[in-house]
Amino acid sequence: LPMPQLPVGAGLPGGRGLLFAGETAEARLWFLEARSVSERIRFAPGRRVALCGLAISAAQVGDRETARVAGQALAEMPDDHGLLWPERRLGRAWSAVGDERLAEAMSELRAGADEARDRGEVLLQIELLYEMARLGGAAQVAAEVTEAAALADGPLTAARRSFVDGMARSDQVALAAAEKQFANLGAWVAAAESAAELGRVLQRLGRPRDAQGAAHRGAQYVADLGGVTTPLLAAAPSQVDLSP
Repeated sequence: LPMPQLPVGAGLPGGRGLLFAGETAEARLWFLEARSVSERIRFAPGRRVALCGLAISAAQVGDRETARVAGQALAEMPDDHGLLWPERRLGRAWSAVGDERLAEAMSELRAGADEARDRGEVLLQIELLYEMARLGGAAQVAAEVTEAAALADGPLTAARRSFVDGMARSDQVALAAAEKQFANLGAWVAAAESAAELGRVLQRLGRPRDAQGAAHRGAQYVADLGGVTTPLLAAAPSQVDLSP
């Protein structure tokens, strides 16, 4: 059956684009509008997608209460198996991240990736696996990302694959490639996280000056994004003093 169309200005396309670009605070406003419109016209898939985006954006600007409420609302929605069905796991995962329940977040993402794979939604599967890598699970999903990426060509898939590979192997070349690829796509939070992880790898290799360069680039990517934070950005290398 054809899905109802959300009215112009309902917020879903704009919200998702803003979230991708890292304009997280602005995205949250769009998702709030989308939720309101979806509830008014009784369009459950639209409400679910809006709640997912709201949970993600709220968690990434430190609004734990909104992220928690959105995650709970997602968990209470009846099954509809419609538009972007496995993505509800992403919203619930970020709601858990906001409360520092990382094991629960990883479990949600794992279940969502499996659902997306079973539905043949390869791009969504890769997105959910990439999110697992962002939370520290790169080594567990690297082979699966490589396999799925062979079925879904494109610059975003290539960037996510580089990131997961770099995280899994602490590979400075792959992480530098991911940073550049994400930056070229305007995905500033993803670019900043790649740079932050690159900085940590370079620090461990005894290259503090290069590590600081990567950390500085990461900070610049998100400098104008309204206080967005993620676990990877919170763990970015700190400033180091120059030797005499």
